Amino acid sequence: MTYPYGDPGPTRPGVAGGAVASLVLGVVAVLGICGMFVPVYLNPDVPVMTLVGAVLFVGLGAGAVFAGVAARRRIRVGDATGNGLAITGMVLGTVAIVVILFLQVVLLLVLNRYN
Repeated sequence: MTYPYGDPGPTRPGVAGGAVASLVLGVVAVLGICGMFVPVYLNPDVPVMTLVGAVLFVGLGAGAVFAGVAARRRIRVGDATGNGLAITGMVLGTVAIVVILFLQVVLLLVLNRYN
């Protein structure tokens, strides 16, 4: 195909889908920390809901870390861009995992002390 104004030249690679997925999963996991302990405040007899929320949001945080690592591999090769998105998603996922596990330990210690 001929172009009237010459060859368009090389195109830039697009943003890695894994980087965007990592960022989204990391943000959802961090925001999930806020809503995870609401059932305990409303009814202290339901710590199971908090455990289910912890498993869910730790899984989302781990997904953010794994998606970020996979995206960074693609970015390093030069197939895609979005290094900052991938790093941010990995950091948010790691923060979510650490905070949720810490809060679970504190919650279990508090519940055991008052029961």
